[in-house]
Amino acid sequence: MRGVTQQGDPYAAQTVWSDPLPHHARYQAELPADPRLLPDCLEVFVIHHAVARALGFGVPEAAEGDRNLRQVSKLPDAARTRDPRPLAAQRRSPLHA
Repeated sequence: MRGVTQQGDPYAAQTVWSDPLPHHARYQAELPADPRLLPDCLEVFVIHHAVARALGFGVPEAAEGDRNLRQVSKLPDAARTRDPRPLAAQRRSPLHA
């Protein structure tokens, strides 16, 4: 929940940009609880458009508008239209295709 902290930790509070809103339960169910495991889980599913271009595989035209979503609560809906599998499902990187 936005603005709620755990044990008074200001870094535990969500912002308008990071609050998962309706996806909170899905994130809890599908993603690892250990934050150190998140990069391995999401590295092929979520990538910054500039990084994709720098790596040489660019951004599909259908995904160009995603950079304007900006909020964590909006990203899963856009991604699910392209790939309905669970967030932690193994995906093949375009670099290894």
